[in-house]
Amino acid sequence: MRSYRFALVLIFLYAFGLAKAGDVIVPDDSTPFSIKSEDIVRLTGKGIAGSRITIDLNKSPVKVESEKTVVFLKNGAVPKGETIKEFEIKAKEKGMAKIIIIVKPPQPDLPPKKIVYEFEFK
Repeated sequence: MRSYRFALVLIFLYAFGLAKAGDVIVPDDSTPFSIKSEDIVRLTGKGIAGSRITIDLNKSPVKVESEKTVVFLKNGAVPKGETIKEFEIKAKEKGMAKIIIIVKPPQPDLPPKKIVYEFEFK
């Protein structure tokens, strides 16, 4: 009986548009693009081990929905040498977004690497 009520609630939410599922967009380069306002953009920063990876939203109409460190396993262990971080970006409102992923290597004399992404939520 409980699962029957849960199913009815889900049907109601989807039927009346109260629950929307957007696509996850993962750009492979920094070419500007347009997407729907309910979509989520997943941006990835990669650097050598010990790198500090941050994001700059530049006053864009977006928010960071989640920030995760990605760990790959090889033969059951974490290989040394790489730091990877993923950021999921969601629109607060429609408009243009300019996001910068900043990868600061652990060596103090090396400059940070900046990757600029531009996209529009329609």
